Amino acid sequence: MKNIFNWVLAAILVCGASVVMSSCSKDDDSDNSSTPQSKKYDVYASAVLDKNLAEYGYMEVSYTCNGKTETFQLKKGDASEQFPTNNDFGNSVLKYVNSMYQISYTNDNFIVRNIVLKGLTENESAVFKYKFVANPDHPAITEDGNRFFVKPNVLGYVDGYYTQILYNLVGSSVKTDRFDSWLTSQGNEMQVTFSPKHSE
Repeated sequence: MKNIFNWVLAAILVCGASVVMSSCSKDDDSDNSSTPQSKKYDVYASAVLDKNLAEYGYMEVSYTCNGKTETFQLKKGDASEQFPTNNDFGNSVLKYVNSMYQISYTNDNFIVRNIVLKGLTENESAVFKYKFVANPDHPAITEDGNRFFVKPNVLGYVDGYYTQILYNLVGSSVKTDRFDSWLTSQGNEMQVTFSPKHSE
């Protein structure tokens, strides 16, 4: 009789353990079946026009993201925004320009337009196109020597990583007697793509 009781007790314990293990397995399965959320990325871009160059024309910018295209211009007299402070981006831009070209530029020397595109997946991107359009009736340069300009550009980063490295913000020392031909050469359309894939 005692043996029968022991067998019944053992059977109950085994069945109970099976029920508990089965229950945990179901919970694990339900967790595994949930689809993980894709990581989202934020794109920070800054269109940059040297105020000295804005005396002679304007910067034309367009960007396309998720099938939508926006366009804008930067020109003399436009209110300027500050370079983004995220990731020390603004300081990095100005430090680079000042150390590379031995000049003293601040944010006030540029007309800046910031664009923030939030929540891109790693398969999405933002394509920026830009060029400088010279005014046909721009003022003449009469003095001898050279003039310094920082070329128009679109800079920025994705998810904390620079995707358009700072040395693309190029300065040019232009001989005044070749200024008109140099100005015309700035009309070539340039393109930069900001993509989360570039940040990995």
